[in-house]
Amino acid sequence: MAIATAYGKPFIPTGTDTKLSQQSSRVLASYITPDSATHRLKIVEDDGSEQDVVIPAAAFHLLIDICKLLMNSLLRLKS
Repeated sequence: MAIATAYGKPFIPTGTDTKLSQQSSRVLASYITPDSATHRLKIVEDDGSEQDVVIPAAAFHLLIDICKLLMNSLLRLKS
């Protein structure tokens, strides 16, 4: 598995990432509807600041796929 980089630093997923990816993909997938062109996400930072983001349905589907891929990649690394 290739190591992803974020902000110029190596990123190696952890076991916590596996659990979060699994939970996130399930929750996000429950919001898929055939007639939605966009999805609104709310980003909430630890300090309480918030930002709404509207993304195309295609990007929402990709986000779910990314969570699933991350989860599956980590599970394969453990076996």
